[in-house]
Amino acid sequence: MKLYLISFILLLSVNLLFSQDDKKSGIKIFSDDNLIVDINYDFWLNTPSNITLKPYSRGINVSYLYNFTGEHSNICLAAGAEVSCQNFFIDAKPELNNGFVNFVNIPDNIDYKKNKLSTTYIEIPFEIRFRTNKSCRKDKSFKIFAGFKVGYLVNNHIKYKGDDGSGKEIKIKQYNIDNIQKYRYGITARIGYGKFNITGFYPLTQLFEKDKGPDITPISVGLSVFLF
Repeated sequence: MKLYLISFILLLSVNLLFSQDDKKSGIKIFSDDNLIVDINYDFWLNTPSNITLKPYSRGINVSYLYNFTGEHSNICLAAGAEVSCQNFFIDAKPELNNGFVNFVNIPDNIDYKKNKLSTTYIEIPFEIRFRTNKSCRKDKSFKIFAGFKVGYLVNNHIKYKGDDGSGKEIKIKQYNIDNIQKYRYGITARIGYGKFNITGFYPLTQLFEKDKGPDITPISVGLSVFLF
């Protein structure tokens, strides 16, 4: 998180410096689309047959991207920094056996309120941004953004709240789940109008290291909100 905050401050400073030059060089006809919040629905491809992934699995991304080229044209290139958090609510817990992670179901007679697997990545996103011609307001244009991002895992844990099997309620937070990928990369896309877009992320890596866990691919789809 500290790395993200430092990156965010540096990028914001650079943007402010360049924006001063922009005021001298011309009038912007498109919004900057610098600070973005994504509210996502997170799900898995190839979910193990013994696991139920709850429909309220969700996540949030906060990113800051700077337009490096084409700020006054319909097409521009942007890059920046992002924090991505995913929460997968499931009815099983990961268990390491001979170097391989399997999910073991929580028994039906166990009453629990929460059981989720969470991951957090610091990422570097890149986007090619296409926006339609200007209107009377620079933030009112149709947008298609296609991109790619690479990330590093900074946190992963299982959080459980419920019966311990003896009728006593417990809260457990177990960090550093075995064999989860440290690095990930994948394809991003946004499409919409004005400050609200539909967004998606398809990773080209899996949740676990190759041959060390189930072949799960985590997908995110959601709503992007451009704050400024």
